[in-house]
Amino acid sequence: MRSGAVRRAGLALLGLALGQTFAVFGRKSRVQLKRATHRQPEEQEEAFPPKLDAWEAEVENDESFGENQLDAPEEASTRRLSGTTLPKDEEESLDVELEALACQVLPSKEDQLRKVKIWKELQDISQLVLGKDAEVWPFGSSANGCGERDADMDMVVSHPARPDRNKRDKVSALCALGEVCDVQGFVVHELRSSSKVPILILEKDGFDIDVSYNNLLPLLNTRLLRSYTLLNPRLSVVALAVKRWAKAHHIAKSYEGFISSYAWTLMVVYYFQISRQLPCLHALVGEETPIDFAARFATLEEAHEAWMNSPPPWSCAQLLRGFFDFYANEFDWKQDVVSVRLGQRNSTIRSRRLIQLKNKRMHLHIEDPIDIRRNLNFVFRMWLLASNHMLQHSSWPSSTVFGIGFDEADR
Repeated sequence: MRSGAVRRAGLALLGLALGQTFAVFGRKSRVQLKRATHRQPEEQEEAFPPKLDAWEAEVENDESFGENQLDAPEEASTRRLSGTTLPKDEEESLDVELEALACQVLPSKEDQLRKVKIWKELQDISQLVLGKDAEVWPFGSSANGCGERDADMDMVVSHPARPDRNKRDKVSALCALGEVCDVQGFVVHELRSSSKVPILILEKDGFDIDVSYNNLLPLLNTRLLRSYTLLNPRLSVVALAVKRWAKAHHIAKSYEGFISSYAWTLMVVYYFQISRQLPCLHALVGEETPIDFAARFATLEEAHEAWMNSPPPWSCAQLLRGFFDFYANEFDWKQDVVSVRLGQRNSTIRSRRLIQLKNKRMHLHIEDPIDIRRNLNFVFRMWLLASNHMLQHSSWPSSTVFGIGFDEADR
């Protein structure tokens, strides 16, 4: 488990310095964004996460993690992973630890139903304040299948009657929602009106809740990741372990100059695609390279049909080991782009979009699979590359990171 390749994974993942590559919205960008987010109701049901009643029914029929949720993986002794093998006893031990972690911190049915109850209350309040056409949608880690049971709730109020309201009107709508939430049992912490996306911060039943207004683009990212976790439940477990490792080594907070938990999750999804443990949902629809927004990707049903003859599943332990080995030894930090939209090695792909995404002064490029103008390395700060403190944390994840002994203060 502590081989040189695995030790180098920490150095490879920590030695990153990256630059910002945001582009300015053009006319075509705005048109494409509107088409992506302001669809007809029947199109929204396909593009966004399930609506409240469908989600509640799905949770009711769900089973707690660990109860036959993962099929038995392919025999480990017959498979090689990224040029290395994981001894059977070590694989079994790590698998047990990962399953214990998943059972401990991934949301149970009861956890999900608690959040659905809060969702219902916000839906009722939104329709009371804004009208019956208002709809509340969840997004982020609480909805995409990669979050822990105590993850914050990110909610967006969709108001089709006023889709293009300016920032002042959005703040006014959130203020009105906050006033009613205050008398309906929610704790209203603050309204961040100066943020690029105004946010109403609430609390209810121990959950922190961030509410935005007509900020619909994140719903597409949520739908995409949710589809991937439903196609291969091991994604939730491996993403959880990787994010805990990153948080324990203090390299998962964007406001501290490191990539976000969302970016780490995309790195895991991309590794699954390269390892043929997941298909590429964008590739299944065969759309030409979009200008700015890749809003079209296969539905879960289409993916199941196209991926019926998928390779046998790998164990969570081998996938976790393979993740670190891939980014330490196989991924080309200067040329490759973590592109879930393409789902393949792309250092030789002559894509104008990928070329524009790269900043030659930096390494590690992570393409947002929906807003493909965004390189998620934009949060990195130049001084981190020279920080000796970073290199002190290059070690293989241990039980103190994954298991019950994990220090909650590091999260």
